[in-house]
Amino acid sequence: FDASGDYYGHRLAGEYLDPNGVYQPFPIHSVRENLLWGYSPLLRLNLRWDDGWLDLQDPDTGAILLDRRGVRLELEAAERERDAARRRQYNAQRRQYTAEQERDAARQAQQAIQQERDAARQAQQDAERDRDATLDAMADYRERIRRLTEQLRRARE
Repeated sequence: FDASGDYYGHRLAGEYLDPNGVYQPFPIHSVRENLLWGYSPLLRLNLRWDDGWLDLQDPDTGAILLDRRGVRLELEAAERERDAARRRQYNAQRRQYTAEQERDAARQAQQAIQQERDAARQAQQDAERDRDATLDAMADYRERIRRLTEQLRRARE
């Protein structure tokens, strides 16, 4: 394979060793201006020069087995898939982190609500104690007033 054709004089050239130990050139066929091919019996493949690219072709099916464009495209696709997988992983981690933060915030809000309930319950209990103490004090004063009133009434008689 000589993309420029400067080294071998042809863009695609190949040789094989015949039974006498002499190298013989492969026949090269031209399909169009920028498409050449030759069959390698050793590889059992067609070697194709297609507009500056070397391809390996199955001569029975015509399928391209390996070409630099295909390899490059496969590598690019693999890189895109790897990048997409990394993005998916990053997004999943970000969603997980956000969910954890939301759970923590909800937990803190529940704790704050419980603290407010406890404080309200305590305030209610304190108010009930204060009311009970006030009622008890008022009952004591009434009893005192009743006794004093009774003493005054006796003293006037």
